[in-house]
Amino acid sequence: MHAATGVGESPARSPPQPPGSRRPARYHAARPGGVTGSQFATVGINTDPSIETTVSANGHTYVAWLRNGQVFESDDRSGAFQAKAFVAHGLSTDIGVSGGRTRVVWSEEGDGTVLAERLGSGGWTKGTVYPAASRLHPIILGTTVLMASTTRIYARTEIL
Repeated sequence: MHAATGVGESPARSPPQPPGSRRPARYHAARPGGVTGSQFATVGINTDPSIETTVSANGHTYVAWLRNGQVFESDDRSGAFQAKAFVAHGLSTDIGVSGGRTRVVWSEEGDGTVLAERLGSGGWTKGTVYPAASRLHPIILGTTVLMASTTRIYARTEIL
């Protein structure tokens, strides 16, 4: 019996991962209650994931991350995860869902702290929240983005 798994077999080994990537969590299939999993990114170097969920009987999961520095968003509103790639080279991401709107914020060298918002039609708008990249991982909560410059921590709120 193998001490790590409690069964008579050795545990499966994961293939080598590129530097900066994260290994997927493994779940034991025999645990009660069930666990499901999704792979959002299987190519490139994927870093800085952020997640948001909506709590209801028809809740959804929203994820943002960087692939080789490019900003991505994916959600399961259509029933299956579909990735959206932004034309951006980000340093960090955060995602928020509020009032039926999905917002992704990231720091970007040269373009500052950027906010993208999904419109009701499914298209996206994108704008600079602050002309300098945030020195901290920018955080979005509702319509407010929390960031940091070299001298202060501050927030910018979208007026709806």
